[in-house]
Amino acid sequence: MEKKIIGELQEKSLHSFLKYYYEVDEAFHEIKVGSFYADIKKGDKITEIQTRSLDKLRGKLDYYLDKYKVCVIYPIAKTKTIKIIDGDITKTRKSPKTGLVYDSIKELYKIKKYLNNPNLEIKLVFLEVLEERIKTNRSRKGFFKVESFPIEVKGEIILKTSEDYLIFVSEMGEEFTSSDLSKKKKINKNLASLTLTILKFLGVIKVVRKEGKAFVYVRN
Repeated sequence: MEKKIIGELQEKSLHSFLKYYYEVDEAFHEIKVGSFYADIKKGDKITEIQTRSLDKLRGKLDYYLDKYKVCVIYPIAKTKTIKIIDGDITKTRKSPKTGLVYDSIKELYKIKKYLNNPNLEIKLVFLEVLEERIKTNRSRKGFFKVESFPIEVKGEIILKTSEDYLIFVSEMGEEFTSSDLSKKKKINKNLASLTLTILKFLGVIKVVRKEGKAFVYVRN
C-alpha cells in the first residue's frame, strides 16, 4: 500500500516520461532503499531521474554508492517548441536555443565529488520538448511556465569513466585555456572555467603552465 501511495504522488511529465522510457515495468518503480525511494531499482542497479538540481541527490548518492550501481538521468532540451496560452489565444514558436552537453556542467559541479566513483554513471538525455507558458501578470516576464512535455528522445551521452568526460574538450588543440574553450564551443567564460575545473578534478587534464593570468591545460 505504501508503494502505491508513493507511485501516485504527482509527477512532472518529463520525469514520468523518462521513468517509463527507461523502465516500462512499474514493478521496478519507486522502490524503497533504506530511508529513500529509488525511481527505478532492478537488482543491484538504481536509476535516479533528476530534471534539475542534482545537489538534491547527495543524500541518496552517499547511501547508494557503497552498495549499488547508480545511473543518474539528466535531461537536456535539444530542441524546444514554446506554446504560449493567452486566454483563448494560443501561439507556438520554435526556440532558437539548441541544448548542448555544456548545459549539464553547473549541475555536474554540484555533485563533483561523486563523479569519479566507479559505481556512478551519468546519462545525459537529449530531448525534443514542448514547453507550455500561460500569460500572467504574476511574473516580470509576463509568462508563467506550466510544464515541459517531452516529445522524443534525440540521443544520449554516457559519462561513466573519467575518460568519457573528455567529450567536453573534444576538438580542442593539444594545449588550451578556458578562453580557448569558451571561443571554440561558444560558451561563456565562467562555464568554460567550471568545465575545466571538473576535468582537472577527474584527472583527465592538467595544468602545464601559466600565461599571464590564464592556466594552460593539456590532456593527461
